[in-house]
Amino acid sequence: MGVSPKRFGGWEPTETHTYAYDEAGRVASVEVTREVEWDEGERALVVALLSYRAQCCPSGHYLPTASAAESEFGFAAHARRCHMCTAVAVEANRVKDNPHPSAYLYRVAKRGVRGG
Repeated sequence: MGVSPKRFGGWEPTETHTYAYDEAGRVASVEVTREVEWDEGERALVVALLSYRAQCCPSGHYLPTASAAESEFGFAAHARRCHMCTAVAVEANRVKDNPHPSAYLYRVAKRGVRGG
């Protein structure tokens, strides 16, 4: 992660400038102190997220709940077809015999719309 959760939320670091003057009263040096972006709280949030994700199945279900003994038969699934995924599957099937079919990238657009 490059951007901390607090920066993503709009936070900007404050900056403090401390000036040192020479005998003539001129600025001799400036020390700039900036508030840290990745403090303990931000790091704790990311560690918690990584810990949560490590406990999820490939579909994103939280395993301590999804695989608990008392959860067996406690869920109902309802199928729903994604027509965009269908279009990708049809195109993938069309190119499956070409060299390196897994290297193809697919862009899906509504028919009648540029590129569709």
